[in-house]
Amino acid sequence: MSKSAPASQEAKAPVVPFDEALHAIWQKNKNFIITIIIAALVAMLGYYGFEYFQHQKETSIAAAYAAAGASSAKLKTFADEHPGHVLGGLARLRLADEAFAAKNYTEAAAIYQEAADALGAGPFAGRARLGAAVAKIHAGQTASGETALKQLSSDGAQLQDIRAEASYHLGTLALAAGRPDDALKSFDLVSAIAPSSLWSRQAMFRRSLIADTAPAVPAADAAPVAPAADTAPTQAADAAPAPAGAPSIQF
Repeated sequence: MSKSAPASQEAKAPVVPFDEALHAIWQKNKNFIITIIIAALVAMLGYYGFEYFQHQKETSIAAAYAAAGASSAKLKTFADEHPGHVLGGLARLRLADEAFAAKNYTEAAAIYQEAADALGAGPFAGRARLGAAVAKIHAGQTASGETALKQLSSDGAQLQDIRAEASYHLGTLALAAGRPDDALKSFDLVSAIAPSSLWSRQAMFRRSLIADTAPAVPAADAAPVAPAADTAPTQAADAAPAPAGAPSIQF
């Protein structure tokens, strides 16, 4: 009498080789897989293509800025062609400095503002805003310029040197207008903002003049002293020189 075969030895499904299984999956899903691969390649090529294009564009703009050199006409052309680019803003900043040096203060104020708009929140934007404020004061727009200086002086996002210089100019304006108390506050603020800066040394010198000399207070109906654009301050032998590199006002 024969014995029945164990259950484990009953008929089993044939084992499909791995390569045949893989081939079956490919035949079933090849269109989907090919689509995914193509999409990934297109995305990768698009990304690196865009990066390459941007790099080439920036390199071209930088080369054009360098080619402008010190030519005012070329700088203006460059700035007009790249109004929203940082280098376009720097070109306008240089043009504004030229206008300021030529004492074309109204023109300088306008160009400084254009430069500030193009430079956005970069470190040179504060420099442009400061130039616009000082140029306005020289152009006779004292109230507007003083307001701009106050904004810069109190703006904690600005560089310390920008805030210190703005505060110093506020002090000289107050001193020229016969407001020694306001001048002292501004000069003290300079030292608080940037105690080791050249503007702080200037402020300390101005403060010592106020302390040593009792200024005559003008009558209520007297006109304030106008900024003297061409007049350098009277300085003692150890007085600090006015810092270079940015427009400044002196009384």
